[in-house]
Amino acid sequence: MMEVKKTYDLSGLQEPGGVLNVVNFENGSNSNAVQYMNDNLPGTHGKQRYEVLDIINTNIETQKLVSDAKNDKPIIFNNDIQKQNFAKAFLANNGINDENITDITNPNFAKAMSILKSYNVTPDAVIKRLNTKVNVDYNEPNQVKIYRENLGLYKYMKGLYPNLTIDNAFIYEEGISMGTTALSDDKTVAGKLNVISKDSEKYQETKTNINTNLSTNANEVVNAFSSVISNLDINTDSWWAKKFFLSEKNQYTDLFHNSGTTLLPSRASTLLTEDVKAKWLEATVSQLTHLNGNKNFDITTEEGKALFRQAALQGLDILKDQGFSGTKFSGNGSIKMVNKAYEDEIGFQGQGFENSIIAQGNYLMKKNLMY
Repeated sequence: MMEVKKTYDLSGLQEPGGVLNVVNFENGSNSNAVQYMNDNLPGTHGKQRYEVLDIINTNIETQKLVSDAKNDKPIIFNNDIQKQNFAKAFLANNGINDENITDITNPNFAKAMSILKSYNVTPDAVIKRLNTKVNVDYNEPNQVKIYRENLGLYKYMKGLYPNLTIDNAFIYEEGISMGTTALSDDKTVAGKLNVISKDSEKYQETKTNINTNLSTNANEVVNAFSSVISNLDINTDSWWAKKFFLSEKNQYTDLFHNSGTTLLPSRASTLLTEDVKAKWLEATVSQLTHLNGNKNFDITTEEGKALFRQAALQGLDILKDQGFSGTKFSGNGSIKMVNKAYEDEIGFQGQGFENSIIAQGNYLMKKNLMY
């Protein structure tokens, strides 16, 4: 009896669950290409027969490379196609596909990415996901959810690959600056994202003009920041002596490291180190761009000063909600604003705890284990 000739959807069969998906060849399984084709795709004929055999043999060879990687063997890729096949197989073997590729909490994702990074491989699947169309209406169902997921993936990948180039990087960087991860209100996030994506060139031009004005008038920026610190009593409430008498903690004091043990509180401007100014200014400019709209901005005017102070207050809230705080344990003794600062983990500033070598060592070990 003659075998019935059939034509198959080869693209569909390579998707998760399909007989030509690369996971079917993991750990040396199904290493006989012809037999596997005859058993799983009977009736394959003509040109498609050679196409099927090519897919199967490529999967077999790719999984051999994956096995070598698992055993810490050196790998030399022949070309970028082979490198991306390797990445796709590594992700697939760990159950990672287009549907769950943004789940950065998945330990299998972390394991796969760690090994791929060691071979200097960046998966195209991740790049493709991060370059998802951004000029959409973020008020539509699930659009903010998709953006939040992509933003989390972007931050993870930039931490792993600092020089990673993403076409849509600007909208993720803006999301970070405006505190998207700390904002629970999807409607607010959608409104801001629609402003950015609607006319990204105009938005970036406005932001550039604001930055130019602020850099030209740096003294006004420092004065405005100092004014906010004074108005919120941050400089006095972070003073070590006053901490003993505060009935309620000032919610902003942890953003600034006040290591002084003098009899008088610090001047507001002394809390503004270069790193602190940079972090605060980044968050402030993002808010200011939204508040100002397409108008010309000038911080030297009363209107400009008022708008900048409003943006600076929102910027502080964003940094606070994102978990930033001041620390002098920065590696070079300078005051920096970081996530999970040593002083927050260990306790009260300026009273001798900084001199505890054991405490500092435990803290640094904990931080190193986290990264």
